[in-house]
Amino acid sequence: MAKKFGLTLEEMFATNKEHDVVQSRWMLYYLCVERNISVSYIKKCLAEQGYKASASTITYGYKKASQLVATDYDYKQLTTEHLEENVIAN
Repeated sequence: MAKKFGLTLEEMFATNKEHDVVQSRWMLYYLCVERNISVSYIKKCLAEQGYKASASTITYGYKKASQLVATDYDYKQLTTEHLEENVIAN
């Protein structure tokens, strides 16, 4: 997801409140939850990258990303393509 937003992993997982960085994390949460990855596992993986996020932060980000996907064609396309790529790759 970092690449799709033109970010490095370091930038994506920095404690940064810039809108594009925050939205990239929201989309990451969305994709993980849509693939049935638990919030606790997402939280653990983020911590391994040096980024601490609470369960409520992840849930909030998922809800915000869901709104974007529902109302913005580009976000819908981005998530659909990403989910399909990963299904085919697995």
